Amino acid sequence: MLRPYKGIQPRVAADAYVDASAQVIGDVEIGPESSIWMNVVIRGDVNTVRIGRRTNIQDGSIVHVMRETHPTRGPRCAGATAGAIPRRGTTARRSSVC
Repeated sequence: MLRPYKGIQPRVAADAYVDASAQVIGDVEIGPESSIWMNVVIRGDVNTVRIGRRTNIQDGSIVHVMRETHPTRGPRCAGATAGAIPRRGTTARRSSVC
């Protein structure tokens, strides 16, 4: 489910997949060829979340941010293992072959 927060709607590339059970909220961008799977929460409520091209966020992961100081960035071709909880202000590194 894509939900606005304070008037900001998540932006998802046309060829990205977001499962119906996922919650994507606020200032979030999901890049091309990315996938967001079951029960994932991506919360861009007090800062930005940017998920790059060909990124896979797996089942039950939670991605969130810290007010003003720690946005979350995910470059292209990264992945979060099922149940992962990246810390506030995480910048993921490329972690798979593209």
